[in-house]
Amino acid sequence: MKNIAKCKLCQSIIESHFTGDVVSCKCGEITVYDGAAMRMQCNNIENFLRVDDNGNEIVVHYVDQHEGKSDDYSPDEPPKSFTYNECVEMLENRVKYYGELPEHVLQSPIDHCDLVNFMLDVLNIFKRLERKD
Repeated sequence: MKNIAKCKLCQSIIESHFTGDVVSCKCGEITVYDGAAMRMQCNNIENFLRVDDNGNEIVVHYVDQHEGKSDDYSPDEPPKSFTYNECVEMLENRVKYYGELPEHVLQSPIDHCDLVNFMLDVLNIFKRLERKD
């Protein structure tokens, strides 16, 4: 599927074709970027429609990951510790995920955003690793 979206406010249909390609609608309500990575942002999710390769509009359902959690919830604090083997399994799953990406994605160069995301994955695994100090 291509990175195509439609703005409900101005009715613009926009498409991002490649990494670094940032496209906004006429009124600035929605933006798609980074082509096949399918990245997007919007001022209000209610005004964002995904458009498939056949021109069909797809309503996006947003799920708030913090809904129902206490005010003192911090995403930096891991919910529980994991064993060494669980951490190794998480890394193996991440390697498998990246290995199954489409060939054109695997052959594209990485940027600092990719590197930071990888380091955050590893950092979160280390934070959750059960310490035996």
